[in-house]
Amino acid sequence: MPLLFYLFLLLEPEPDMYRKPGSHLCPPRFKGAVVFAITVTGLIFYFVLRPAMFSMGNTAYVNSMANTLVHYVVPLMTVFDWLLFDPKGQFKKFDPFLWLLIPYAYFLFTIIRAQTGGEILSTGSRYPYAFINIDQLGMGKVLVNVAGLILIFLILGYIYCGIDYFFRKRVPDDTFL
Repeated sequence: MPLLFYLFLLLEPEPDMYRKPGSHLCPPRFKGAVVFAITVTGLIFYFVLRPAMFSMGNTAYVNSMANTLVHYVVPLMTVFDWLLFDPKGQFKKFDPFLWLLIPYAYFLFTIIRAQTGGEILSTGSRYPYAFINIDQLGMGKVLVNVAGLILIFLILGYIYCGIDYFFRKRVPDDTFL
């Protein structure tokens, strides 16, 4: 998910030196999508993947510096960056639904990749995660898992919208658009 942000930085048309005071490198609603996506990455790792890896005895990989940085430090720093430095009051009511396009796209990519590619590394599976492994769980169970995650992601998106709304600059007759 950080790739989206880095791609934006590379393609960004207005270099810092020409930016107007008060403007931002990354549009706040796009940054919200990035914060959402990287938070999802950290939460999936912590609550789903990490316990599975521990149960398989893969503690060295779970506790590696790379995993710590990618799955804990980057998500926390991204959230803190948004909380501390970005303008609030920018998100719209429907933004969490737009942000869900990111996990939907990843799920679609995973399904297509599983059907067209081979085994992932030496896992014995065509799927990167057990909870979306159609070969083992069947399509029905995978869709239930995905629906549950989407609901959790939607709640997370609205938590971020609520934080954004709560910390907005207050003006008279301010409403949540």
